[in-house]
Amino acid sequence: MNIGKYSNFLFDLDGTLIDSFGDIKLSLENSYQTILNRRVLVTRNQIGPPLIEMIEELTPDLDENNKQEIIKEFRNRYDNSSYELTREMEGSVQLLSQLVNLNKHLFLVTNKAYKPTLRILEKMRVNFFKEIVSPDKFEDKRLSKSELIQYLIEAHHMRLTKTVMIGDTRHDVIAAQANQIDSISVSGGYDSIENLKKANPTFIVHNISQLQSKIQ
Repeated sequence: MNIGKYSNFLFDLDGTLIDSFGDIKLSLENSYQTILNRRVLVTRNQIGPPLIEMIEELTPDLDENNKQEIIKEFRNRYDNSSYELTREMEGSVQLLSQLVNLNKHLFLVTNKAYKPTLRILEKMRVNFFKEIVSPDKFEDKRLSKSELIQYLIEAHHMRLTKTVMIGDTRHDVIAAQANQIDSISVSGGYDSIENLKKANPTFIVHNISQLQSKIQ
């Protein structure tokens, strides 16, 4: 595998470049407690999909009103968090810097809301991306990860053969495949290695640091 052949690198955020599990878990569990006086346990393998999907998996019995109340409470807590429990995945900032020095074009494609994404990147002092997209960035509609990738490909006139999506879940692979681009799965994030293999990405690596040795 030689990732140096790609010109456009589309990165997922949670579980790929950062580990935000601690802050998401705390905010979501506290939201349930505040709104429903109900204790739920959020595990690592539930992180990654859009928030509404996480809530539906955690509590499939909830009605729509309660779901929206929990989302609102979570947004208030998480968007205004200090993100003290969020950490860089080892080697991620170094990899981004290395790619930029090689004149590669970097983009961020995340299911995380736009506001906390910017705040976390500012905290980490990461400013390598040509564009950052999330489902709530576009006021007129919410886009899926597949649609976000499609938007970037069209907006930046990317050659499909020169473009790769890097993420930690099967959802990243599926979104890449829907746009006919290669994908690299990073195990050790929020999805299982079994799920990643079933999704059939172009490549699988054990961690983000391993990608540095694949740039030639």
